[in-house]
Amino acid sequence: MSTVSSFSAGPLSPTSSSPYPPIVLTSTPPPPPTPPIRRIAIIGAGPSGLTTLKRLLNFPHFTTIDIFEQRRTIGGIWNYTDQTRHLVPDPVSLSCTESHNGVNGDGEGGHRDGKGWREREVRIPIYDNQSPWALEEARGVGSGGGGDEDHGREKETEVVSPIYPSLTTNLPTGLMAFHDHSFPPGTALFPKHGVVREYLQSYFGSIVKGGKWQGRGEILLGRRVERVERAEGRWRVVIGWSLGANGGGGKETEERWYDAVVMAMGRYTVPYVPDIKGLREWVVKARGKRTVEHARDFREIRERYQGKRVLVVGASLSAIDVVQLVARLGAELPVYQSMRGPPIAPVPEYVQPVPLISRLCPSTGRIYFHPSPPGSSSPSNTATYLDDVDTILFCTGYLLSPTPLYFSSSPPLEIPNSGTHIPSLSLHIFTPNLPTVAFVGLPFKVVPWAVAAGQAAVVGRVWSGMVHPSELPPLPEVPRPPPEVGDDEMVWEEYRAKLVKVHLIGTPQDIYYHDYIASLCAKVDERWRCAHGTCESVAEWENDYPRWTGRMKAMRERLEEVRGRYNELVREGHVVTELEELGLGIE
Repeated sequence: MSTVSSFSAGPLSPTSSSPYPPIVLTSTPPPPPTPPIRRIAIIGAGPSGLTTLKRLLNFPHFTTIDIFEQRRTIGGIWNYTDQTRHLVPDPVSLSCTESHNGVNGDGEGGHRDGKGWREREVRIPIYDNQSPWALEEARGVGSGGGGDEDHGREKETEVVSPIYPSLTTNLPTGLMAFHDHSFPPGTALFPKHGVVREYLQSYFGSIVKGGKWQGRGEILLGRRVERVERAEGRWRVVIGWSLGANGGGGKETEERWYDAVVMAMGRYTVPYVPDIKGLREWVVKARGKRTVEHARDFREIRERYQGKRVLVVGASLSAIDVVQLVARLGAELPVYQSMRGPPIAPVPEYVQPVPLISRLCPSTGRIYFHPSPPGSSSPSNTATYLDDVDTILFCTGYLLSPTPLYFSSSPPLEIPNSGTHIPSLSLHIFTPNLPTVAFVGLPFKVVPWAVAAGQAAVVGRVWSGMVHPSELPPLPEVPRPPPEVGDDEMVWEEYRAKLVKVHLIGTPQDIYYHDYIASLCAKVDERWRCAHGTCESVAEWENDYPRWTGRMKAMRERLEEVRGRYNELVREGHVVTELEELGLGIE
């Protein structure tokens, strides 16, 4: 016979140096949501969507959990495709989209008025993210080419993946894997993308075989969620799919109703390219002799780069990889690299750093650079321009996938998505005025699958009534726009960079984030047990998000050292599958 336990409502601090506030809960659980949450839709069957599914299935009072995926298989971006898309359309396309793009004839964009800066639509790229072409790029419709007959028509096409053929993970398997599903024995410590795809298929298979999903929902592949509308206190989800050639080339739609929705659409699908004066015309004037690409569409095709003068924009890990691969593919040396600040790794001798791009001259092809500010840590190269560039390859990150949320309430509720961040989210998950919408997987520069699993564990507890969103810590305030600065695009880019960092966590802050969520879940579960008169851990959801071990924290804190030693051994011909083989003393 179980005894009644005593719940301590006092604070619980995950770690003494954590930036998160102590966890303070009321002595009794909050009242359950009204109306109760029974039917849940998950948008996205990548790693975040799959782990959310697995966590929510532990809560038996959720009667239906459906998951929608626009690709034809699970795994999200880990489904490699050869298909890519042009970022800047050809002249025929430009003629039929001129009225939609919000960019004037000089290639300038943005919205300013006499009162200073106004929040502008972020480019995807070149076009405003509210324009038809931007939405097509974001939702996988069309390919940036074609004429009037193609505009607005649904095309049966693969969703472009940002993976290139030789890509390996940048996290070791011991950190990357979900805590309840290991990579197979003998897997390389930093596996190739195909191995990761197989792992996710195995993970999904374990969910299905577990039996908890039977009779409680389904997965719908090849279904694009076109609209999620708030109506009558519930969510109306409209999905669409192409009938294909055998179905006459038409399109079908269906609507379903849910009590709550999880947005797990990822953040590596919609490329971001800075709004640089003359960029579009620089491509168009050359009539096929100059190209603009984004790292999402980079593929190791020698014919694209051999003998070409290439300018890579960006200084991230992806930029470092792309610069090295472009050189190996026979690009003219040096490869030029435009970056805002100091590089995060030593610059190879075949790379020439240059400052940020200021503008491009379409008629001559010349690329002009901003002067490096005095005393700045930006590349101090004295070059002010560069001629005869064949390809500009942007490694400038991604925009958040557009959320298909619509509201018909009065006054209207809103979750703004500028492409950089979702403001005012508690723990990067919940917005205060709509607790029945949860965002999973927004933080970056983290161990992403572990973060998503922890967020899903919190979602399950909130929607089951075990903890209220008001008991979760809010995010810091969003940076305010700068004052009026005329046409200074660099100021806009600096401001945009601050907005992007709203969801940047990094290390060691991500370790604190994991500890906080694990402590929060443990505290909530303790309160639930006490309210139900038991000391025993009897609920299926308990322990679904354990604390990180010291070994995992050491791997995270020494990641660069781990990766560097691994690469050394691989170059020497070794096959490394275990952390101990690196000889770094991490136990």
